Amino acid sequence: MKKIEDIEKHLPQKRKMLLYCLRENYWDVVEIHDEGSSWAFEEKWLVKSTRENRRVSLTLWFFKHDGADDGMNRVVATPANSPEPNCYRGDVAIEFDGRKFENQLEIFMSDLHQLRINGEFEN
Repeated sequence: MKKIEDIEKHLPQKRKMLLYCLRENYWDVVEIHDEGSSWAFEEKWLVKSTRENRRVSLTLWFFKHDGADDGMNRVVATPANSPEPNCYRGDVAIEFDGRKFENQLEIFMSDLHQLRINGEFEN
């Protein structure tokens, strides 16, 4: 288990953008785990709400595209303590290689907020 502060300055640019956006939207990354359980899995972040519904925790699963370390990542959000999701599925996910990353990031944050407030992802 690692703390975000220990690796923050070494994060790739889009992961930093995700981290900063999480903070701006009242989520705190409290743990990072990088013990792989599948060929495509890279790491997971445990995030907790710091504003509304402070009891809400989520896991953000970072996957490598096709298991290759090519810089393209996909992040899937699940409730905390959920088993590892399928890297190709997930209603709440963001692709890091997309040209519209900033728009995807906004939608991703909106979906995380819906879970925080309503206890479910808005489809």
